[in-house]
Amino acid sequence: LVQAAIIPKISILGITPDIIVFMLFIFSIKYGQTASIWVGFILGLFVDIYSSEILGVNALAKTIIGGAIGFFDRKNFMVGLIFQLIILAAALIINDIIIYVPNIYQNGENIMEIYEYIFKFSIPRAIYTVFLASVFFVAKDLFLPAKWRT
Repeated sequence: LVQAAIIPKISILGITPDIIVFMLFIFSIKYGQTASIWVGFILGLFVDIYSSEILGVNALAKTIIGGAIGFFDRKNFMVGLIFQLIILAAALIINDIIIYVPNIYQNGENIMEIYEYIFKFSIPRAIYTVFLASVFFVAKDLFLPAKWRT
């Protein structure tokens, strides 16, 4: 609901952050791979039901992204903020590619259009989301007591 109702109001030049992947990222870092795969699948199904894209593509993308990010959970790795933001940016771009490729084939478009899509949509969206995520992480460290930060 937040992604559909509130996030479009903070778009910049038509680019909106992907709060769903960001929430999946936070969950995956905290709870690990197995839980993240299931949460990614469920989040993806909700997005699929709401969107007009091919049914199941978002579920597949979020499942893959949840499992990949969950590999870097806090139990196995203690990664710094910069590395976390790089992982988030990569996850956002891979998520968009997984969703966009089947749509290219369904619409009969040229596969080379994916480069235009990545540079005009996916990378700016990843930059915007990573910027908001960095603001979130800094604010969390500034305002939350240390015992609540995990």
